[in-house]
Formats: sequence, C-alpha cells, structure tokens
Amino acid sequence: MSDHFTESRFQPCINGVFRAKAGATTLDLVLAEVHSLPRSPNAPRAEPFSLIFLGPPKPILRQATYTLTHETLGALDIFIVPVGPDPRGGMQYEAVFN
Repeated sequence: MSDHFTESRFQPCINGVFRAKAGATTLDLVLAEVHSLPRSPNAPRAEPFSLIFLGPPKPILRQATYTLTHETLGALDIFIVPVGPDPRGGMQYEAVFN
C-alpha cells in the first residue's frame, strides 16, 4: 500500500483543489471532507477512511480511476464514484480506502 493514501496525509488538504484529467477535459475537484471509517476484521488497511470531493455540476465524471493532481501531494491515481448532487451546488464524489 502506498504511503500516499493515509487519512493524516489528506487531512491538511481539506478545501484544496485536486485537478482531475478525464480525456480532453480537466476538472477541479475540491476535497470537502475526510472521514475515518470503522475497521473491518478482514480489511487489509489498519485505518480505513473516505474522501469526499466536490466538483462542478457538469460534466459528471463516471465511476473510474483518475489521476488527481494536487500542488502538495502531486499526482495520485484514485478511484472515485459520483454519489450525487451536493446541496451547496455541484456534484459529490467519494473515494474509499479500506
């Protein structure tokens, strides 16, 4: 497992911009939330967590792995899933690390 994927590494990046490249389109996703998740006895990760990103309302990214680039963390390949519209406007995406 990569050292890049820990809750403590993402926590300082809340409200930071992650640029997602999807073909010819580039979207800015803002890291809105970082959540600890309960550990499953069979889970390989000692500290599971999830990330919630907020993107523009359109275009909507499909469920897939995208290279997300952040000014501090660099380029990271992260599997994200659209989870629906956000009440603040835009689309929410979730990445789960378990």
